[in-house]
Amino acid sequence: MGPGTNSSDDTSEKRDNLIYKLLEQEIETKYYQEYVSNIGLVFEYLDKRGPMALNGGPMFMSCRFLTRDDTKKMFEYYEKYKELRESVDNF
Repeated sequence: MGPGTNSSDDTSEKRDNLIYKLLEQEIETKYYQEYVSNIGLVFEYLDKRGPMALNGGPMFMSCRFLTRDDTKKMFEYYEKYKELRESVDNF
């Protein structure tokens, strides 16, 4: 094996790595675009809050997401719960 063979192998390996990285980046970009466009609601539970901010409000170091479909269902359930709660509270 001469030096030319190693150089060719190195070049093809660099090319293959570059192609792999470009494909991986394109796949990730499509995935994130689909994921982000499907977010319906961002929330976090109060028990996950961190220290209080300067304005007295809670700070969160994490968050949770609901899809658009799940957000729609959640608000439908919320409206039903609200009606039931108001009817029980206003005997």
